Amino acid sequence: MTADGETRFWAGFILEAYPFTTFPPGARVLDVECGKGTQLDQLVAHGCTAVGVEPSQVAARRCRAKGLTVLSATAEHTP
Repeated sequence: MTADGETRFWAGFILEAYPFTTFPPGARVLDVECGKGTQLDQLVAHGCTAVGVEPSQVAARRCRAKGLTVLSATAEHTP
C-alpha cells in the first residue's frame, strides 16, 4: 500500500482534535503510542490515572523523565 493509501485507510480511525480532558477525573486511560506524552500530561493534570504504551525506547524514557507512567511495548505486547 502506498503512503497515500495508508493515509486514506487510517483516516477513519484518527481523530485530529480529540479533547483528552473529557474523561472524568479519576478515569483510568491507556494511551497507546503516547509519543512525547502530550496527552498523558493533559490527562494527569485533569486528575486521570494515565498510562502510556510506547514502542520507542527514547520516547518512553523522555516521558518517564517527565514523571509519566509509560510502558516500553507495542500495543500487541502490552503486559
